Amino acid sequence: MRFSPISFLAGLAVAGVLPLVARTARPLAVQATATALDAVEQAQRIFAERREALDDLLAEARMQREAAIASSSAVSGHRSEPQRKRARRSEPAKSLSDTRP
Repeated sequence: MRFSPISFLAGLAVAGVLPLVARTARPLAVQATATALDAVEQAQRIFAERREALDDLLAEARMQREAAIASSSAVSGHRSEPQRKRARRSEPAKSLSDTRP
């Protein structure tokens, strides 16, 4: 293999420039990472606020629905369909031995 002065000089130039680039690139990489972290934290905060608003909306809708069910069952004196389903679910399941005489 022959010695190439051009390759040798290119290697020296890279070896001299690389530390300069590394010293410059590190602060830029740190700043870019800090900016990305800020963006992620802000997105999480916004998502949490929207989730809380949705939870409040759902809770209010459930309260109105329960109030409507309670008022309709009080007026008619009968259980509504959701109340009948809940009552059936709360009853213990009968086994085959319970149904035999």
